[in-house]
Amino acid sequence: MKKEDILEILYLAVEEINDTLKKDEKIECTPSASLMHFDSLNQLNFVVEVERLLEERLDKTIILFDASVVDENQSTINPFQSIAIFSQYITGIISE
Repeated sequence: MKKEDILEILYLAVEEINDTLKKDEKIECTPSASLMHFDSLNQLNFVVEVERLLEERLDKTIILFDASVVDENQSTINPFQSIAIFSQYITGIISE
């Protein structure tokens, strides 16, 4: 899957969450936009939406966060820091 395809999925998921938020709570669909502005529930909803969209595109189940993934990545950068970093995180997961 190309970087552009992953970014498109992330932007669609952000738009889905943004549709439920007040204007001042929404985040931009740009690579540098921080996903940390979403509260924990919206971060969870974002992850679920991204997994759903990836499954549609790849025709296989993708689990972005579980105990093994969290353990392996404890010392790495938080994927919620930006859309670009989340995209890199996904690339690592789907290339395994």
